[in-house]
Amino acid sequence: MTQREVFIDWIEGITHWTTKLDMTFKWNCNEFNAKRHFTTWMRKELPGSTYLYSIETDPNQAKVAKSGQGLNQSVHIHAISDTKWEILRAKKGQLRKHAWASWMNEYGRNRIEPVKNVTEATGYALKKVLNYSEAREDTKSHVRKTDVDWALVFGLGKHAARIEKEARQKTIPKI
Repeated sequence: MTQREVFIDWIEGITHWTTKLDMTFKWNCNEFNAKRHFTTWMRKELPGSTYLYSIETDPNQAKVAKSGQGLNQSVHIHAISDTKWEILRAKKGQLRKHAWASWMNEYGRNRIEPVKNVTEATGYALKKVLNYSEAREDTKSHVRKTDVDWALVFGLGKHAARIEKEARQKTIPKI
């Protein structure tokens, strides 16, 4: 197995990933503000969810008006979560469309959809971290040498605490 495959296998084993999130911003948001807005929104809207996210610089940066370089670069977010929609629906009446509308009203376009293939969703969420090349032969390092920001964040509650404890007991693969 390549380092990329080992890392994705480890991520897949942490929890049952149910939801894929692609989040954008109405304005030219930099990576620091994107991280703050996204993590705050997740704590507010989906506090029990464990999630993995990466912040990617817009590939069409040259087409973004007044974007410039450095901190002014526009970004978007790729993420996966273990959100238990059936529990949210039963206990709070919250649906995926409510989370979608909340982000849309506050920040901009987004897509929140069920995970159809966990490996593809994980690879997509980490595509800029892992170079998004399954055929890559160089196994020295699959991590980009860029400022891509990413994190694995454990949610609140007993379920997330158990997942975090189990994840910390497993050997974290070197990437």
